[in-house]
Amino acid sequence: MSMYVKDWLNHLHARAMGKGLGHVDVLINATGLEYPLLPELRALQPAPLIALLFEGTPEHALAQQGPVLVRLTRLEADHFEWLDQFLSRLHREARVISPLSDWPFEALAKHLRWCSQAQWDRGASHGLFCYYDARLFQGSVQALAAPYSTRFHAAAFSWCWLDRSGTSRELAGRHCRHTEAPDSPSALVLNEEQVTWLRARGAAERWCCDHDIKPYQYGLNRHEDLIQHVFHGQLAASRERGKLNDAQRDEFIRQWLAQNSPCYPGQPSPERKS
Repeated sequence: MSMYVKDWLNHLHARAMGKGLGHVDVLINATGLEYPLLPELRALQPAPLIALLFEGTPEHALAQQGPVLVRLTRLEADHFEWLDQFLSRLHREARVISPLSDWPFEALAKHLRWCSQAQWDRGASHGLFCYYDARLFQGSVQALAAPYSTRFHAAAFSWCWLDRSGTSRELAGRHCRHTEAPDSPSALVLNEEQVTWLRARGAAERWCCDHDIKPYQYGLNRHEDLIQHVFHGQLAASRERGKLNDAQRDEFIRQWLAQNSPCYPGQPSPERKS
């Protein structure tokens, strides 16, 4: 096990113990996952609690390939040995978020299932709110406005995850008792600005993946910094409001990066000052 995976697991143990919890919940993004996740979880003894968050949603047919909530018993060695092995193999894909929660498992699963559903255009458009993707989590939830932000965070004391650089991340929740949580509307409601913001986050991820770019090529140190940088380029492209087709948008991003990065592929490195 890598040191930062070990440190993160120890952090989860400590945070759960500090809240008097006998469990740790992990939300696993199984989208496109080439790993026998469900068979391995179901083979554990004693069996952990498992919920497929797309069950009972319009994405029901994809339930076994979508987000999975698992409640691991904190003192069961087999549970955390499995999580150790899973993270050690796949931590660089940033597939795990841990909501620190004292809600009953079924209540937490119902809440997180609701959080995956979004609507916009005054209810005319519906889709997924992909907060369960740890690569997009912080940026996605920061786009929410009250009262949806308050409702989203109601189940969690905090949210913990490892980013792709192996850095431990944590975001405070707005915990309340599950019996006191306000009734959920049918879906999170997003305005035009939030939809633009969220699409730019996803587009930045895809752009970096499709072009196989590395942080050092742009004078940056971490992959997360690169994503954030390209995200600002995507927002700039979105402000062109329909003036760009796909090919033009791609070229716009290239030009934006060339003009706004400390360095750029194909350009000579800045001369070091004496």
